[in-house]
Amino acid sequence: MPHATRLLLTPVPRSMPTGRTEAPATVTGVTLKFTQFGAIRSVAEVAPQPAQIEFIGRFLKSIRKAPDERVQSLGVIQGDIWLEGTPPRARFQCDPASLMALSAAHLSDLTFPHTVRDLPRVLDLFFDTESFIPCPSAAPQLTLPDFAAQYPYLEVLVELKGGGILEAPRGDNSILDVPIWRDSPPRRRPLNCVVSLLLRSNSGNVALANLPYKLQLENGAALEGTTDKDGFLEHLGVPAGDHILVVGSFKSIVGATPPDCVRRLHMMVGYVLISEEIA
Repeated sequence: MPHATRLLLTPVPRSMPTGRTEAPATVTGVTLKFTQFGAIRSVAEVAPQPAQIEFIGRFLKSIRKAPDERVQSLGVIQGDIWLEGTPPRARFQCDPASLMALSAAHLSDLTFPHTVRDLPRVLDLFFDTESFIPCPSAAPQLTLPDFAAQYPYLEVLVELKGGGILEAPRGDNSILDVPIWRDSPPRRRPLNCVVSLLLRSNSGNVALANLPYKLQLENGAALEGTTDKDGFLEHLGVPAGDHILVVGSFKSIVGATPPDCVRRLHMMVGYVLISEEIA
């Protein structure tokens, strides 16, 4: 009985961490496999013939309302396809050059300044060994475009062409669902903020002068310095958000502010320092 060749996309999951306001994608990759069904004869033959597998990303703002979507190709794999065995099963030999092109895809810097690790940038590609000839020298990935951060949902579709003929259109294969954001994309956060503070003790309201400190930013970077004689510290070009200021063994949360909001008084809770005048 003749069968058509179709593609199955099986997600490679990652566990979802708890206690986050924005959850990373729970899908980190996809495994590709052929299956046969239906009464239409496959264009694949016993003799190998040129074939192409294309991955298409369908980025969605909503899965319930009218589609607000953007579609873009995520990558193409070239190779040869043929049928073997009884009943006949499709086998695919990937062109190493096309796999290496996906392995060396360029990741540009994110336009979103916060927590790069929270954004899915790539999906790892794996191949079922019953359908594909292994190519151990490559580690292909589907690179997501930067605009992916603007969409909560991604659907990965796939198309197969054999001998120049469309064998499996995207609507006839399985679809991989990739959640990008749990609810909606985060707002862009400005990078041109400042942390400009006059540090004071907790009890005596005395300037914390000439003290080393560390400013731990939300994005993981750390800034260090020493306050001046007035207890003043300042850092420009800091991303918006709540950062952690460490002075000695004391920690305090400080918010970055617009550039025109400077020299703010900040009390280090628990830091006891009484001046001689007050004593």
